[in-house]
Amino acid sequence: MGDSKQQRQKTDAHQEKAEFLKVFDQLRQELVDDDLLGNEQPDQSKEWMERMLNYNVPHGKLNRGMAVLDAMKACAGGDIDGDMAHKARMLGWCIEFLQAYFLVADDIMDHSITRRGQPCWYKQPDIGLIAINDGIILESCIYRILKKHFSDNVTCYVHL
Repeated sequence: MGDSKQQRQKTDAHQEKAEFLKVFDQLRQELVDDDLLGNEQPDQSKEWMERMLNYNVPHGKLNRGMAVLDAMKACAGGDIDGDMAHKARMLGWCIEFLQAYFLVADDIMDHSITRRGQPCWYKQPDIGLIAINDGIILESCIYRILKKHFSDNVTCYVHL
């Protein structure tokens, strides 16, 4: 009986991680195609942005970001509606973007070689210290996500 419950919990955790990763796909696309940058953004810039986001953001354990949904559920006393769950996942990704920014900067400062089983971003042959700018971009992505998804109809926007 216990094995069945454990298996269900593993399946639920796997499904939740898949849902969380789908939200990253959505946010990455929105950031690459950000209307603030205009439609005149060169394809090379969009490709760089997508590559940088894919390399630095979604490859950790994602515990920090996924904990946001768990915290929202706990505060609500159980289940929350789909829209609230989606917003919780977006906030979770803001935490993951912040962590990615910290790691990119930390790797440069510490002259680290690898991060999460792959060469550090700044160690990529065509990156180097441009990674400093990419770290700043990672941080700015948080504010773009918050503005786009929380500024119009969420009372806690200023606090976020």
